[in-house]
Amino acid sequence: MQGKVNKDLDDLQALTLAERLRKVGSTETEIGGELQKIVPETIGLLPKELPEKFKKVGAALFDRQDGAHTESQQLQKEINRFFERTQKPNYGEVSKEIGEAKTVEELERVGGLIKDNVAMEATKNLGEWAERFGKWADKLEPPKEESSADASGSGKSMDMTKPLIALLRLREKEITLREQTRLLDEQRGDKKNYEERAGELSGTQKKLGDELSGLMKENEVPLLDEPYSQTGEAMYEVETLLSKPQTDNETLSAQVKTVDLLTDVINLINEQAKKQSPKPQEGEGEGEGSAEQMAFLMQMMSQGKPGEAMAMSPSGGGNKSGGTTDKAGGNFDGNSEGKSSENRRVEKASGAAGNSLPTEFRETLESYFKAIEQEPN
Repeated sequence: MQGKVNKDLDDLQALTLAERLRKVGSTETEIGGELQKIVPETIGLLPKELPEKFKKVGAALFDRQDGAHTESQQLQKEINRFFERTQKPNYGEVSKEIGEAKTVEELERVGGLIKDNVAMEATKNLGEWAERFGKWADKLEPPKEESSADASGSGKSMDMTKPLIALLRLREKEITLREQTRLLDEQRGDKKNYEERAGELSGTQKKLGDELSGLMKENEVPLLDEPYSQTGEAMYEVETLLSKPQTDNETLSAQVKTVDLLTDVINLINEQAKKQSPKPQEGEGEGEGSAEQMAFLMQMMSQGKPGEAMAMSPSGGGNKSGGTTDKAGGNFDGNSEGKSSENRRVEKASGAAGNSLPTEFRETLESYFKAIEQEPN
């Protein structure tokens, strides 16, 4: 099983905030390289004049750029929240620079250049953005002198893999619950049916809150106390709204807030885990060991965004617009069970590098989760 996981890790890359920035940069480089290959045969042509094969290439590159644009938008939000949470200067600096560079708008503009076959200008812009993302990623890397620090302050390294698994699963369930809430609000039926279904959703939220309470009790990292507490309060707010019953935009926004707060906790754990990652032992590759476990799990974190369900069952596809606590929930695709389609595309606009896990990875992921949970402490 470990061998299969190692193989799948070649496709499911490790994505901390810094590495996700670097991944967007590498995507920009790759798109630029592909554009350069076709420039000799497409330069000067209008989109409608392109041969069919180049229209397909252009459409595929536009899709990839759209994915980079969406991921940059999500990263900007997460880095800003991470800075607000930790007040780490490097995150504040990167957040400010991303905003001042109008990154989201500019990547969207580059996508328009690709679509309009303005390949030379697009290539130049892609190269510049690749360099910027690389520099931002470097700024977020923990200083070498801090690499041996631990989150608890006790001087010992802590294995956060199991609580991270639990948080990832909890976040997935919250995303699914939000989708179910949206569908219930659209398909209320008679009053009795609506109240019964809303009551069931409220009960589900209470169970998720209990799961979080269990994690809070076992937490030994002071840094996570406040984020855990805030997340618990957000969950209780959702539970209260659903019990009224209320499934409108206020409830959906409260659920987005809950998912955002869970994302913050996950990011805090992963950034700390990155500092603690031990050097590979003799005979062990860089992708193996506890660092590899965190890497694989980090990819799972990057799959779902507020308003969209993760690809691993039970989850569902959704649009990529995400949301914030002051933004009303919009319409999202997907069914009440949260099942994703069998679409094999991974790059299409959560970001993070891929947006849905192909079907063949799901069994591996679940087996991997179970194997880690069964490891002796």
